[in-house]
Amino acid sequence: MVIDEVKLGIVNYQDKIYTAIREIYDTGEWKLVFVNEQERIIILTH
Repeated sequence: MVIDEVKLGIVNYQDKIYTAIREIYDTGEWKLVFVNEQERIIILTH
């Protein structure tokens, strides 16, 4: 379950514009995701 998220900024990835977000989970895991209106791409999990 996501307990917090931090918006990091706007990025251009594969010629599309995304919002970069770090999601923090109650397990201690966090994910860097790129989100736009149609897609959610997980870039990194730690």
